[in-house]
Amino acid sequence: MKKVLSLILALCLVLSAACAMADTLAVGTYDPASAGETTLDFAWWGNQTRDAVTLDACNYFSANYPNVSINVNAQSWNDY
Repeated sequence: MKKVLSLILALCLVLSAACAMADTLAVGTYDPASAGETTLDFAWWGNQTRDAVTLDACNYFSANYPNVSINVNAQSWNDY
């Protein structure tokens, strides 16, 4: 019963915080470019197919957010 009550209280806290932030963040008002230049380090392991798909996703993201650069690091399954 204590776990259920704790879960309900945590959910209420999250919902109240979301409602409070909803007033300050209107749709279409946030400009990601205003965050400045950002660099992300991204690593994964897998085969060549996964490498290609992940690199395509990183390139697509970088094309849409030119202020974000991604340092990619692919590892083979043997390195895992």
